[in-house]
Amino acid sequence: MNGSRFSGIVLIIIGFILLLNQFNIYNPARIDAAIFICLLAGIIFLRKSLIQPGHNGIIPGVFLIFTGLWLFASKLDYIPLDDAIGIGMLFCALSAALIVSFIFRPQKAFHLLFGLLAGTFGGLILITYYRYITIWKLEYIIETYWPVVLILFGIALLADKYFPKPKNGH
Repeated sequence: MNGSRFSGIVLIIIGFILLLNQFNIYNPARIDAAIFICLLAGIIFLRKSLIQPGHNGIIPGVFLIFTGLWLFASKLDYIPLDDAIGIGMLFCALSAALIVSFIFRPQKAFHLLFGLLAGTFGGLILITYYRYITIWKLEYIIETYWPVVLILFGIALLADKYFPKPKNGH
């Protein structure tokens, strides 16, 4: 499907939703609009990235799709919509986006490193939110093991030299 057909279909879908809203058949709440926008924008970024391999749409596409899925799960009351869990879930979505980007473009080792760091940070927020460990235990873990971050940065810098760089400049 070329770009103009895809854009046309997106405009038709948005037009139908707005028309249904005008006639009070479907009244989307703000969270419905946020879910729709996140998922649609994520699909658009991923589609653009698949059509044009040099386009950097993997990270924002996966991030927006995971954010939209998180909002959808919170709307269905599977996950509470809270500030603490929201920050943790956003870091987990960023982690997933960076790791997927590394899978499709393994020459960028920093994506793997920052994906693991964001996932660790988001995971720590979530496990303290759900009280699997106390905040005091988390403070002890961070205070004791923070040099691991320096070690991981060093490994990423060294590993970055060994991944093949693309020849076309992307």
